[in-house]
Amino acid sequence: MRRIDLQDMRFGSLTVIEPAAMQNGKNYRWICRCDCGNIVEVTTSHLRSNHTRSCGRCQSFVLADGCMRCILPNGRSFLFDTDDYPLIKRYSWSVDEHGYVRSWCKEYGHFKLHRLLMGFETTKYVDHINGDPADNRRSNLRLVTCAQNAQNSAMRKNNRTGFKGVTRHVSGRYQARISVEKHCISLGYFSDPVAAAHAYDAAARRYHGEYARLNFA
Repeated sequence: MRRIDLQDMRFGSLTVIEPAAMQNGKNYRWICRCDCGNIVEVTTSHLRSNHTRSCGRCQSFVLADGCMRCILPNGRSFLFDTDDYPLIKRYSWSVDEHGYVRSWCKEYGHFKLHRLLMGFETTKYVDHINGDPADNRRSNLRLVTCAQNAQNSAMRKNNRTGFKGVTRHVSGRYQARISVEKHCISLGYFSDPVAAAHAYDAAARRYHGEYARLNFA
């Protein structure tokens, strides 16, 4: 069967450059350049059937409210400062199940964006001040200790009260508790979970200061 010449043709976001150096059977492979700049190998059948129309790793960048937003192929996105665009555009990014922005390269291996921005050499943790791991503007990042990072942690997924620092006691009342220097302090029992949440917030402001993650802003 005669090979179909696809060189210089476009299929979706892909432009066929040349035949691939290594071929596999009758399904011819082509080197293609995606509009995003990535280079991929695609078979003739996948190109002609519209099965493959991009590199699958496309990420676009848009300016939004004075910062940059990177939009990934799956629709997820993350924020960063415009000054960091030359650095961030070098890598292909993904967002993991916890919302953290990740990439990989030969120099660093697997790494997270906030660590790239704040430095790999430091032994401190990088904390997202507003609790959103997809917001990697430098104004939202700070170096903290393990304890400070825990203070700004989100409510645990197994919490059934809907408020951080609040649990349902066997008596049916709601207990507010807070951890301070690895010690758990009871803040009292309440008939209303909202009252318990306010008690936790007051204690968090006192003991955790700027690192406190509050139930009510």
